[in-house]
Amino acid sequence: MKKISASLIYGFLSAVAVNFFFQPGHVYSSGATGLAQIISTLSNYWFGFHLPISVAFYCINIPLMILAWRQIGGSLPSLPLLRYL
Repeated sequence: MKKISASLIYGFLSAVAVNFFFQPGHVYSSGATGLAQIISTLSNYWFGFHLPISVAFYCINIPLMILAWRQIGGSLPSLPLLRYL
């Protein structure tokens, strides 16, 4: 129960950080979140439409979750999956 609670709190705080601090301040995070921010920004400049950070984030993380599920097994990747939902 503690792992699930911590995972949900982490997901909530990460979303708050991206939406209220990183995005308005034009600061890029690291990792998959930062890559999603860059893809979202470049979609505006190159293709003329706004791709939400959340969509880019899921497009990056879903293949990684499938790979982790195959390589490690069922129990470990389930907590990050809960965090991203």
